[in-house]
Amino acid sequence: MTVGESAETATLDFMRGCDVGYPDVQRLSVAGEGFDKVLYIASVEVDHFGRQQVTVLIDEGSTHLRPRVWTTDPRPLKHQFKDGSLCMWYVLDPPGKRWVHEDGLVALLDLAKFHLYREERYRETGRWMGPEAPHILPTYPGAGSASAGKG
Repeated sequence: MTVGESAETATLDFMRGCDVGYPDVQRLSVAGEGFDKVLYIASVEVDHFGRQQVTVLIDEGSTHLRPRVWTTDPRPLKHQFKDGSLCMWYVLDPPGKRWVHEDGLVALLDLAKFHLYREERYRETGRWMGPEAPHILPTYPGAGSASAGKG
C-alpha cells in the first residue's frame, strides 16, 4: 500500500456511514506547508427545528486537536467559542465523554446536531437540556469549555 492509499483509506474510515446519515457531506482539502486541514460541509436535521448547515474544520495532521464546528445560523449560542464554533464538550473530560477522532465524522455530526437541538431548546425554555461544565478555560492552546458531550 502506498502513502496515498493509506491516507485515502484513513479518510474512508473517518467518513464511514456518511453516505447513509449525511449523504450531502462535502470534503474540501485545505493544504499547504505544515497545514493539513480539511473542511467538511453537511446539512443536519435538527429534530423539531429543521435543517441547519454545519461546517467542520479538522487538522488531519494533528488528530488530537479539537475540531472546529460552526453552524450557518447567525444567532448567538449559549455554548460557543469566541470564533463562533460550537462548544460541544469539556476538553478535560475523558475520551468516553467527548468526541475523539477515532469516533469518525458521523459521530461528530451527530454531536453537532444534538448540540444544536439543545441550543434551540435553550432558546425556548431558558434551560440547558443536559450536562454543563463551567466556562473556565484551561490555559493551553486548543482547550475548550463546556456543553453537550456524549451521552
